[in-house]
Amino acid sequence: MDIIPEFIELPGSLPILPLRNKVFLPLSVIRVALASTQSIALVEKALLPNSEQLIGVVPVKEKSDTSADTISTTERPFHMHSYGVAATILQLSRTELPRRSYTLLLEGKCRFKVRDLCRETPYLEANVLQVDMLREVVVSLAADAEINQLARSFKDRVLKLIKLVEPAMSSGEGGPAGAGRVKAVGRLKAILDRAPPHSLADLFSSSFEPMLTREHKLQLLNTECSKKRLAVAISIIDQSMQRAEVSKDINQKVDATLSKSQREFLLRQQLKAIKDELGEGDAPGEDDEVGKLEK
Repeated sequence: MDIIPEFIELPGSLPILPLRNKVFLPLSVIRVALASTQSIALVEKALLPNSEQLIGVVPVKEKSDTSADTISTTERPFHMHSYGVAATILQLSRTELPRRSYTLLLEGKCRFKVRDLCRETPYLEANVLQVDMLREVVVSLAADAEINQLARSFKDRVLKLIKLVEPAMSSGEGGPAGAGRVKAVGRLKAILDRAPPHSLADLFSSSFEPMLTREHKLQLLNTECSKKRLAVAISIIDQSMQRAEVSKDINQKVDATLSKSQREFLLRQQLKAIKDELGEGDAPGEDDEVGKLEK
């Protein structure tokens, strides 16, 4: 996302897509495959008739999730978290084989809280309360000294984190996924200075998504206040930098150890060759350095 919207206005209700095994956040882009009867009804009855229709994406609660604030359904019962993200549809494609299904490419816009479910069949629909990206809140935050100070602290930390993780990414570690992370980090650096403070936490989560745990993402999703959310992001960055520093130290020590072993191995091989030339070599099998290294 090259242009971050300053504000957005949601309708009072949204069609709801329950999202399993993932947490979707504002400013992120996600591809979702839909094949269930309820999901197909959502696409065909709510999305296809209106290409501008916003959709609410809400994570389904997992056993390991600590948040107790959830919404329950009565049809095919399951629990959803009470916070979600309103998304626009970037792309919608249909497949007929082996059975009819749809794939959505979604872009997150803002958070909302589910008030209640107003429809459960043929698809879910909820009355929602928008909790961020509101015009009056965005305007008031622009002149807020506290969030601007947090923004400066956040940017300093992000640049330090980028310096720590960039070498591993640029070395090709991780294949295509690593290349994707390099692109995301480059994009983050390019727009960091011009992003409004209230969007920085979500910008971070979309760019460093692989580094965030599910609990981190839920914490960011459930935090309504932009200042508190930025403080949460700073805490996550600090944790990430600590892990990156430890990983860097371990890798350096391992590299140093391997280099020393390799040097000693070469020296012993050279010494053995000299002894063989002088007729002083050991009996076969007594000096198997390769065997020792393999053990």
